[in-house]
Formats: sequence, C-alpha cells, structure tokens
Amino acid sequence: MNMQLIEEALAEIRAGYRKQNMGRKLGYGKSPIVLVIDFQKCLADPTRDCGSDMSYEINNTRVLLNKAREKGIPILYTVTGYDADCFDGGLWTQKVPAVGEWKVGSKDLELVDELNWQEGEKIIVKKYCSSFLATGLASFLTAK
Repeated sequence: MNMQLIEEALAEIRAGYRKQNMGRKLGYGKSPIVLVIDFQKCLADPTRDCGSDMSYEINNTRVLLNKAREKGIPILYTVTGYDADCFDGGLWTQKVPAVGEWKVGSKDLELVDELNWQEGEKIIVKKYCSSFLATGLASFLTAK
C-alpha cells in the first residue's frame, strides 16, 4: 500500500474542508454523561463463551465512575439481553448462540459488582451490538 498516496489524499480532503469552513471543533458541550457499555457479568467472565478478563477495563471504569459521581455527572449503562424464547434476538442469537443465553432478569445481565451501581443510574437493555439500534438511548441523550 502506498502510504504517501494516502497521506496526499487525506491532505487534499482536509484542505477542502478548511476551504469550506468545515470540520471546526465544537468543544465538549455543557451536559456530559458517562455511557458504560456491556460491563455485565457474563461478558466479564473469561470462562463463558463470549466472555473475557475485563479486570483492567473494569478497574479503570470504576475510577471514571467515581469521579463522575463526585461531580454529579449522570451515568448510564447498557447491557445485552433477551427474552426467554429469544424472539427479540432475531438472527443475532442464531448467528452467535452464546448471546441467546443472556436472559433478561438473570445474573448474566447484572453489572459487574466492582462498578458499584448506584440508585438513579439508568440501565438500558439492548438487543444488538449498537447501543443506539432499537433502544431509547438517542432520545434519552437528546432529552438530557
């Protein structure tokens, strides 16, 4: 692959953006929120299909959450789970059968204990990889 050609193409694109006054930085906004995705027990268990050792990620996320709580920044979680018959899983639970085991109401969907979930921190159950697909997340974030 010719990296010089790629760099030249990117430079041309960036110059076009600047010429059209596009791509300006907007800053961080005034209403931050922390979104924690898929820190559920079944995924943090390396003995489970689709699970792994997430101790490094969990420890760092715990630090972030503690700071957010100190500053009154809202925290929102998403977990992935399905009804008992997996009707709501579509082809995803057929393609990856292990995810079909993650039943709503089971310990699999509980957040890892180390995050120290607090009353008032919302949890959205999602059905697909994206936290935005077929959930109310976008509406919730817009409203906040």
